[in-house]
Amino acid sequence: AVSTCCFNLVLSTVGVGALTLPYSTAQVGWLQSGSLLVVFFFVSIYNLYLLDSVCRTIHRRSGGADTSTYSAVVASVLGVNGAYVLEACMLLYSFGLCVSYLGVVGTEVAGVSQQLLNIEVSKDRFVAICSVCVVLPLSLLPDTTLQYAGAVGTSCMVFVTIAVVAMAPWTR
Repeated sequence: AVSTCCFNLVLSTVGVGALTLPYSTAQVGWLQSGSLLVVFFFVSIYNLYLLDSVCRTIHRRSGGADTSTYSAVVASVLGVNGAYVLEACMLLYSFGLCVSYLGVVGTEVAGVSQQLLNIEVSKDRFVAICSVCVVLPLSLLPDTTLQYAGAVGTSCMVFVTIAVVAMAPWTR
């Protein structure tokens, strides 16, 4: 459905950038940051246009070939070896994201537990426990089980963004 497609596009583009954008804007200035946002907006639009064009061309030339997934499109264009390279790149990308997110969560939980609860928590120990008790079981679930989990993550990002804006120096 189109609504699901749009929702997934929003969820895939809203990420750590929502939290790092204010800091990077403060470092480079409004003009440069705004200019880069506009440039990357048009780059994103052009990438979506190219992806749509490739899907339509493959579908037309091959008489209805499967273009429902990114992997199928890559396999149609680059062959089976290209599809394997894509899967390896996606695996490395996902692994890197997981490691970086766990590192951030471990650092934040260690800081919060020290300040609020006065309990010393090792970042490494927390990351290991979180990996085994939370990430591993969630990664073993079927795809459809977590279809709405992205909405929870996006809601948390919106909450954190509102909190950052509310606590900004210009509001005091």
